[in-house]
Amino acid sequence: MWLGNGKLWTDLVSLYAVDIIGGNNINQLELRAQTIREYLAEVNNLFSSRGYNEPVDFSRPDRAPALFYHNVKTWETEPNRRTHITPEFLSEFFTKANDDPTGLSFTSSMLDWTILGRFTVYWFQAGRARPINTAGH
Repeated sequence: MWLGNGKLWTDLVSLYAVDIIGGNNINQLELRAQTIREYLAEVNNLFSSRGYNEPVDFSRPDRAPALFYHNVKTWETEPNRRTHITPEFLSEFFTKANDDPTGLSFTSSMLDWTILGRFTVYWFQAGRARPINTAGH
């Protein structure tokens, strides 16, 4: 198994978290917060059982990837919810993406995927079908 420590691994696990939250899982369904927490806890178990640092710090809800779990947890309690992508969620993404001057990090890619993949549908529905290549971070 190819694992390691550091920011790259946290970014990679963040990408995984965003992916499973969006429904890319065995049942192709959006997952509830508790299930996401269990998935991320198992990721921590995988890393720690092989002698690496746990990439998910649940005690830091302001930092990815735990931020994404906490965001879904909050989202589940909101009436008439449409998406778990809140302003706080996007703000954390933009902050992390701007830390990379090249714009080529995993976080930058996740931000592009999140914004373009999730919001393009709304733009097309509104009749604004102009193609967009990056999210502009």
